[in-house]
Amino acid sequence: MELMALVRHPEKPGELLNINIKDCWFIETVNRVITYHHADGKKYEAAQSFKDFEGSSHLREMKMMRMDNSNFVRIPAIKHYDQKSRTVFFENNVTEFSKMAYIARKNHTLLQNLMKSQHDHN
Repeated sequence: MELMALVRHPEKPGELLNINIKDCWFIETVNRVITYHHADGKKYEAAQSFKDFEGSSHLREMKMMRMDNSNFVRIPAIKHYDQKSRTVFFENNVTEFSKMAYIARKNHTLLQNLMKSQHDHN
C-alpha cells in the first residue's frame, strides 16, 4: 500500500508535492506543524492551511482556484452556477444532495469570466 503526504516544497516557496511515507525516517511535530524527515535528508512540512495551497503552480495548472474563504474550486468541474445564491454545482442535474461550493461576492465576476473563457475554448 502506498501512503502519500502532501507537503510544502522545502526549496520552492509556494510549491506543493507528495512524498511517500515509506521513504520517511520519522515524523514529528515542530511548533504544531507535522514534519516529515525523509530519506533524502530533507525535512518536509505538511501543507495545513489554504495559504499553503495559494501559491501552488500545480493547482493553477489544474485551474483549482480559491473562490471563498472556505474552498478552492476546480473551475472545469463546474456544471452549474446559481448566480443568485453564488453557489456552484458539479453535476448537470442539481438535487438537494448535490455537492456544491460557495463563491465569495468578490469572486463573482472572476468566476463568470473564467467560465466564459472555458466555454469559448470548448
